Amino acid sequence: MKKLDLQKIIREEVKKALTEAKFQKGDTVIPLVGPHKGIPHKVIAVLNNIDSPGDDIYNIQPIGIQASKIKYRLGAAGAAASDLEKA
Repeated sequence: MKKLDLQKIIREEVKKALTEAKFQKGDTVIPLVGPHKGIPHKVIAVLNNIDSPGDDIYNIQPIGIQASKIKYRLGAAGAAASDLEKA
């Protein structure tokens, strides 16, 4: 096996590991902790942790709440996968 082939395989595997996320952008989730726990939220961004793949952080925003009633700064919050469940 050539060195270039091996590098290509390694790049593909790393890219695959980084893109695997429990939730995707646009999914509806329910947080288990925080001021708006139990209220449906929308995933607005997925932040991949390069140092430890699989420990992604999700930016979530409440659905169906007036902007003035949202208790998060700037209207969104970060959450780990363990703090969320699929709606």
